[in-house]
Amino acid sequence: ILTIWAGGVLLPYAAHARFLSGVQASRPGYPDARINHAILLNPYNPLYRQTRAQIAWRRDLPLTPATVAAADLDLAQAQLLDPGNPETRTLRAQLHARACFEIVADAASVARAERFYREAIDLGIRDPRPHLGLGLFLLAQGRSAEGIELLREALELEPRYVAARLALCHALLDAGHRAGAEAGFKALEIALRDLTGYFPKNGYEEDLMKSDPRSLADLKDRLR
Repeated sequence: ILTIWAGGVLLPYAAHARFLSGVQASRPGYPDARINHAILLNPYNPLYRQTRAQIAWRRDLPLTPATVAAADLDLAQAQLLDPGNPETRTLRAQLHARACFEIVADAASVARAERFYREAIDLGIRDPRPHLGLGLFLLAQGRSAEGIELLREALELEPRYVAARLALCHALLDAGHRAGAEAGFKALEIALRDLTGYFPKNGYEEDLMKSDPRSLADLKDRLR
């Protein structure tokens, strides 16, 4: 009985304590060893592997093939542990999309990133963030019509999604649709006004409200 209690209660508790202290001690690009220890103590918590992967590749330094391989292995294992979680697919998509820009953008690499984004969209149901991520990725690949459609889908789900609205306005201008961009900018101004003074309740709302001042200033200049 003591053995079962220790394995079922003490080890997960100790693992999570190590995980939390490891996250605090980690630096971008360098997961603390305590996260590794947490995974050894409790290999069944997908959050630990997912977090280690995020710390490893979310950094200012360029990606390397070794970093991509290690992070993707962690995310793939987290996905096996929690197959219904769209966030893991989104993270794998972001990882491989970044690798396309920094390492190689062959057809297989582009298809891999796109596949993970589409899996996240299928699992996320009403989460517009994978739509934005894939839309921006396809725009960067020169697939303008598909990218614009995905941005519109994101806004159908969340009409006040600031980053999606900004991206759509720029994409429409790039495609020569000034009238659509002008209408979109008016909708953006309304959204920003409505959100003034509102404090997000969670990370999801925070993502929807994020605004890039440079992108907004650039859009205003382009529409003059």
